[in-house]
Amino acid sequence: MADGADGRGSALQLIDPAQDNNRSANWSDLLGWRFVSTNINIGSVLAGATNLYVLLDSVGDVYIDDLALIALTGPTTGSNLIQNGGFEGPLVGWNFGTNMTNTAISAAVFHFGSNSLHLVAGSSGLPTTNASFWQTLPVITNTVYNLSYWFLPTTNANRLITRFNSNARPESVVKPPILFHSWGRQQCPRHAAAVPAVVVKRSPAEQFLSRHQWYRRQFRRARSLGELYNGGTNELSLAVIFWE
Repeated sequence: MADGADGRGSALQLIDPAQDNNRSANWSDLLGWRFVSTNINIGSVLAGATNLYVLLDSVGDVYIDDLALIALTGPTTGSNLIQNGGFEGPLVGWNFGTNMTNTAISAAVFHFGSNSLHLVAGSSGLPTTNASFWQTLPVITNTVYNLSYWFLPTTNANRLITRFNSNARPESVVKPPILFHSWGRQQCPRHAAAVPAVVVKRSPAEQFLSRHQWYRRQFRRARSLGELYNGGTNELSLAVIFWE
């Protein structure tokens, strides 16, 4: 096996030696988009509207995309409360702290669509309007929400924090993970767990797509999640996919 890349990019590294190394999802260049999804309960101390603060714990920058806050309970169940969380248009509704003035929409890299947000912090952030990138949201007390987003790992930052209050403050380490090395005992958590079978159906919003457009979208989704993998010895024709 080669010790490194051929000069055109990063070498792939094995994520988990206990998993099948024939699986593409068990290899990584450390550079791909990562998905974060967590459930939070706003609690009983907030009423009406409150602020979602997005910040870094140090000077740095990171790209994020497809930021969503979906109500799982209550009268707004299923609604995404974040305005322009896909960053496809002007940053209407978003506000900039004095340390975030260089934050902007970027067309250079993106997870989905044509743009992402390039979050740039000139100093470590705080959950205040002066030291974060923030938006006021009509959250409801004692309601469970799912907060999700994609980020592009970077060595230019450490922790990305999304915060409402002390009870709802999920954060992510945005530095690339340290993967398994054959010369040592250090390895990252096992991200290559068994992938269950998935039946893909068109959503109501996808009814207008042609068969070709829909297939392309499904392959793009599968690639972002990690892999299309056949663990058997026989070829599996994609012609068996049912059009529903």
